Amino acid sequence: MSGANPKFAKPPKLTPKQKLFLKFYSQGLNPTDAAIQAGYSAKDAYKRAYENLKNPILQKFIAKGAKKVIETQVNELADDLTVTLNVLDRVIGAGTTDDKLNQLAGPGHALTAISEKAKLLGMYQPEKKLNVHLDVDFEKAQRLNQLIKEKDRGY
Repeated sequence: MSGANPKFAKPPKLTPKQKLFLKFYSQGLNPTDAAIQAGYSAKDAYKRAYENLKNPILQKFIAKGAKKVIETQVNELADDLTVTLNVLDRVIGAGTTDDKLNQLAGPGHALTAISEKAKLLGMYQPEKKLNVHLDVDFEKAQRLNQLIKEKDRGY
């Protein structure tokens, strides 16, 4: 047999200092300061921090922690966006649904709120221009316009 089954392998053991290093590093300290707080000597802290960051076992823990931090930040941003969109919706509808908000925001702010909401939703990209080419038969358009006017007059 060529070794133990990795499925049943014991989880890697971390030293108490490595655990503390992970704790302090995950709290935002730079690696050297995290090493000092974990109990490594100030003289060797830079070297120990470097070794810890290169340790594949610790790298896995650091990556898991980073993933959790990113997920938390994404969730917080999504919550903030939801709150912002709800406020913008209230400003947009202020003229018809919320007199107090309408007094604070004023009717002109609804257009600004619509624009801001569109930007947040990625619907507004001023740097992109839309080129449209229309072939218009002006004689047919004039005739159609004349027919509509005649119908409106009752002819």
